[in-house]
Amino acid sequence: MLLNCLEKYLVCPVCDSFLKLTDNTLKCSHSHSFDVAREGYVNLLPVTHRRSSHPGDSKEMLISRKQFLDRGHYLQLSDLINELVENYLREEIICQTDATRIVLDAGSGTGYYLSKISDHIAKYSTDKCVCYVGVDISKTACRIASKSDPGSCYIVANIFRKLPLVEHSVDVLLTVFAPWNKVEFERLLKVGGLLIMVTPGARHLEELRALANIASEIGQTAELRKQELSHEFDYVNSVAIESMLDLRQPDITNLFRMTPYYWQTSMETRTTIEHIPQLIVSVDFRISIYRLIS
Repeated sequence: MLLNCLEKYLVCPVCDSFLKLTDNTLKCSHSHSFDVAREGYVNLLPVTHRRSSHPGDSKEMLISRKQFLDRGHYLQLSDLINELVENYLREEIICQTDATRIVLDAGSGTGYYLSKISDHIAKYSTDKCVCYVGVDISKTACRIASKSDPGSCYIVANIFRKLPLVEHSVDVLLTVFAPWNKVEFERLLKVGGLLIMVTPGARHLEELRALANIASEIGQTAELRKQELSHEFDYVNSVAIESMLDLRQPDITNLFRMTPYYWQTSMETRTTIEHIPQLIVSVDFRISIYRLIS
């Protein structure tokens, strides 16, 4: 089972003791136990770490996101992420094949980007020392991700709380349009570990936002996070990806439903957008790369 590769790194979310996999159940020395779901993910989210009975993105949002991303509309972003991870791992594992390397997607959603990374890395290396881990607060997201990406480990956990991994265990930490926790990212990454952060640029989905009549203040996220990370992380580089998508239905509706904008608009506006036959929309990604220095 894939979780076996994490036995030295997974800790109990209740008491911080190491978790050991026994008979499809993760158990710690204090008898806290967590069953591995049929799909392969494990729920390590204590009740005290959530604010609702079903935290995270809704099932509707997740299904729309999966359908949209699986159509390849954000493949350019995925390809760049793959290249960044590959270049880093080539430096780190080629001469150290006995060590486990962990690639963590914090806020992994349906697992699209993590699955693309693992598929890409497999093309140039047959090494089994890389473990791909996705963390999301939504149990539905982890269920969907596990079904479509059985080569990765998915864990239900809260990014805003202490994640169930030992400190300085992660080689590459990816966060794509997801919540972030600077303190936790610093705790998890190895010194010299790679942080890849994807945020929206100012023009991202501006045509869709205009239709939804939403004056979203985006575009400064990357610079603000750069300032906040300046003491603990070494800024390496940033890359911008700007392009246009020519969308038809049902891609327009799926794009709309996978964003927060859907829940900020009236039923009338939703109906209008969901019946638009064609929409040319801007995508504007900002990819920021850092290394932990302290």
